[in-house]
Amino acid sequence: MQKNLDCKQIEISIENNIIKLRKPTGNDQLKWHHNNYASELSMIKDMIDTLCIQKKDKVNYTSLTKQKIHEINEKMDEVDPLINYKLKVDCPYCNIENNYELNLEEITLKHLKGSQDKLLQTIHRLASHYHWNEKQIFSLSPWRRAKYLTLIEKEILS
Repeated sequence: MQKNLDCKQIEISIENNIIKLRKPTGNDQLKWHHNNYASELSMIKDMIDTLCIQKKDKVNYTSLTKQKIHEINEKMDEVDPLINYKLKVDCPYCNIENNYELNLEEITLKHLKGSQDKLLQTIHRLASHYHWNEKQIFSLSPWRRAKYLTLIEKEILS
């Protein structure tokens, strides 16, 4: 079965009612992350209400079983596999398949933090050596900033 990754919505059936859900946005995910939900069910209700395309459809949450929640998760994974990114890795020694979940948000934020730290170090070094302000430093292209850092390093080593 080939998954249609271009699909922008899913359809689920709850109590003989077809509900259409859209893909979550980054803002949706941030909102859910910062909300303090009283229970898992209240969180799921909020998620479904947020993603529901046709607001006129009333969802009967009393029939929302764990199996139905699992089905919704599976369909959402098909629509956007990067939300819950999973790797299947075969052990080269025993050939057993292992599943690993990667938190792409965490990896990306760590990478961004490292880039920010490196940029701040660059600014500090150039400002300390040449007495330029941030605006002047940012007006330089990245390759020129790198060249100035190389010149500073050569000067220090000589």
